[in-house]
Amino acid sequence: MIKPWIFLSNTFEVQTRGSNIKMLSLATDTDAKLMNENADPDILNLYNILNPAYNTYRQVCINYDMVEGSYGGGTLAFENLLDTLPQQLRIWESGVRAVYYEDTPEERAIFPRKRNPFNSGTYEDRLSAVGTLAASLQPIVALAATYTLVNNFYNLALSTRLAQQQGEGALGQVSVLREQQRKLVAIALFGVYGGLILKYRAEPLQVARFFDLELLRQSPAEPLGITAAGKVIDAITSNPVVNAAVKFILPDNAIITAQTDANGNFEADLGEYDDTINVMIQVSAAGYITFNEGGPVEPGEDVTVNIQLQPTPIPPMP
Repeated sequence: MIKPWIFLSNTFEVQTRGSNIKMLSLATDTDAKLMNENADPDILNLYNILNPAYNTYRQVCINYDMVEGSYGGGTLAFENLLDTLPQQLRIWESGVRAVYYEDTPEERAIFPRKRNPFNSGTYEDRLSAVGTLAASLQPIVALAATYTLVNNFYNLALSTRLAQQQGEGALGQVSVLREQQRKLVAIALFGVYGGLILKYRAEPLQVARFFDLELLRQSPAEPLGITAAGKVIDAITSNPVVNAAVKFILPDNAIITAQTDANGNFEADLGEYDDTINVMIQVSAAGYITFNEGGPVEPGEDVTVNIQLQPTPIPPMP
């Protein structure tokens, strides 16, 4: 197997895997440096590539912290965001129609109902329309820039909605959105790097002015293993629940499963990580209400989870 050319590897994505703190620091630094010099039209173009993805990432990280701290925001932030959707939609339409003229088969496949799904319906309907648009644009290389804009908006809007609702499993969903947005910021930074190389190809050392190279060069933290163990009992009788299915939902929707033994005990190896992760645990057994709970776990931590399952209520006799 031929080893990939190192210059084709996105170092910003590789060096920030598992560390949102590092990515946020890198992106904040470069965004500020580009803004400081954006009187130069070339630098302004690069700033306009990074800034939307960075601003969305920063807000998604804030929303993650809000959900993690169980602090529900009001509806105002989400409503204000949706109020900008008609304006955003015009920008997305112009990006699509610069490649596919209006009412061509390709354009109609992307906007089959024109603006209707984005301007009417429930909050969830309108948000779903944006997600569907992002999915339609993703495989079309010629519309990569428009896809990024749509996905930025979708990640921000959905994470804001989840922060407001504080629903079950919200932390896991926002964690997925945060990871998606980290990758979009890495792509934007890689594009900025390429633009700077083009601009300063005769004096490439100038490129270093725009990046925190000391932070970028830091090796990722050594991964540490996480193990989980516990016991499942009947909440009424305190008897062990045998053969209960235990499911751990990890970042990127990876799933680890386990099963309780004759004493109700279970144990699972959740893998190695170099940053805090969110773990959702789901426990189900015949005759019991399914248990769901989640929270952050540190690398190297041994997690002990003792669970009381509530028996399924018996319906009254007719």
